[in-house]
Amino acid sequence: MFAAIGVVPLLMWSAGRSRLEAVKNLVGNQPWPVLKGYTAGNRGYLQLQIADRIVTLSYGRETGTPAVIVRVELPPPRLPRFEVMPRSKVGLLRAELFGGAEITLGQGWFEQKFRVRAHEADATRALWTNELCKRFANAVHEASVRVDDEALILGFDPLDPVQDTEAAVRLALDIACAGVYGLDALRALPGAIPRIDDAGVHVEIDGPSPIRIRPVRSDDRIVTMATVDEGVLPTPRPDTTALGPVTLEPGGAGVAIRWPAIETDRARLLAAIDLLHNVGGAPRAGAYR
Repeated sequence: MFAAIGVVPLLMWSAGRSRLEAVKNLVGNQPWPVLKGYTAGNRGYLQLQIADRIVTLSYGRETGTPAVIVRVELPPPRLPRFEVMPRSKVGLLRAELFGGAEITLGQGWFEQKFRVRAHEADATRALWTNELCKRFANAVHEASVRVDDEALILGFDPLDPVQDTEAAVRLALDIACAGVYGLDALRALPGAIPRIDDAGVHVEIDGPSPIRIRPVRSDDRIVTMATVDEGVLPTPRPDTTALGPVTLEPGGAGVAIRWPAIETDRARLLAAIDLLHNVGGAPRAGAYR
């Protein structure tokens, strides 16, 4: 999604330059809207708006922290919680334990260089494809990355401040916007427009009123839900055989379809769109079949 974003060189700290001066120079040497630039302690910060994400770049040095940190805020349902850390720095970068279980990624070779811990092992493996493992190992020297309940945080000590920072920003954004939880399948639906609102990441499709399909957190699982803003369930209820094992129920002023897990089957998703068109009052045009 963000692979084509260009990043102009970002100035790093240099001898004799105050933190505030360095932050001002950073503001003047990057292409994105700056929401805020400030210093705190031994670090300088830039808060940026990059497409639909808030990104904070942090420069400086505190005891036990990387020189550069890229923080990308995550809308719901966020990402699976994980931590990837160079084995050479295990025990140095963070004082507390991340928790979760240690897992293997990258068909085994990745664990020789990195320790990986995850709270949602299957979702983490789905995100960390072999291609992403190779890119992470090669893009930035000995970077670490973790996801908590609010953000993705990537840290590193640059060998080349300009090139490494460019690569780190691209990498952090690509991981943060990865197609976990079936988002790639949703974005590939005809007429789907990617959106982010207070409830999180979803796609919106034109209908009698907006049709939205999104992954949502339900208890301890992520499931797929499709809704139409305005609609009425007829009696008898529509046949949902083509949708798979779904729950069909009123949702506010509209109608909601909920699968028991992440749904990526295109035929089922298209059948759900067709059903929501019907209960929302639109004539059955078959445009999505």
